[in-house]
Parts: sequence; structure tokens; C-alpha cells
Amino acid sequence: MDVQSGIVQRFADRADAPEPFRRSVTAARTARIPVIFVRVAFRDGYPEVSPRNTSFSAISRRGGMTHSGIPTSGVGLSTLREAADRDYALVVLSDACLDADPEVHRVLLERVFLRQAEVMTVDAWAGSP
Repeated sequence: MDVQSGIVQRFADRADAPEPFRRSVTAARTARIPVIFVRVAFRDGYPEVSPRNTSFSAISRRGGMTHSGIPTSGVGLSTLREAADRDYALVVLSDACLDADPEVHRVLLERVFLRQAEVMTVDAWAGSP
């Protein structure tokens, strides 16, 4: 999730950034695992955004993420916690996660996600050498 223009453009200086995502989608489809795309987008004027929501209210002030337009850490953490509470067996693909803050990225992958999921690379998950 969060692999959409409003997020990915923050990593435009890393030409290789999308590659693990492509490989993971290909591997999932090959294994007949459903691939579900989720997009966060707001209507013009951001009527869906509560001023009490720190992250989304910041977006509404600076603009972007509208229907006309990766804090993967945020969506990744939220999704992982919800799925763990529902007793899913979880895998986090470490090289298919991005965050603008390298320390947040490191802590999530090395400390937080490991408590509730298996953390591995796309190649390891897909069975590649």
C-alpha cells in the first residue's frame, strides 16, 4: 500500500526503489496469491480529513493525495497490527518497504515488525537465489 504518486514521488531520486515492489507482485501472481491495490485519495477541499488526524491534516494543508494526483511505515505498521490481531500469518517484505526517515524504517523492520511477522526480502519470499 502507499505505492502511489503522492508517496512514491518522495523517492524519485532512487530509480531502483520500485523494483522490489514489481518483483513481489509478479511472485504473488505466479503463486496465485491475490494482489490487492489500495489507494488513499481525498476529494478537493479534503472534507474527509479531521483536524484531529495529525498525518492527514498535514496533507490537507500542503496539498496532494487528491483524486487528481510511502509513508510505508505508517500504513505498514497499521496493517500489520490489524492483521496480527486477526491472527493472520504475516510476512513483511523488507526491501519492498520505504520510509523517508531511515531510522524509522530500520526500527520498524529490525525491532517492531519482527514481533508479529516474519521479515524477509522479496527474493527470499519468492524463492529466488
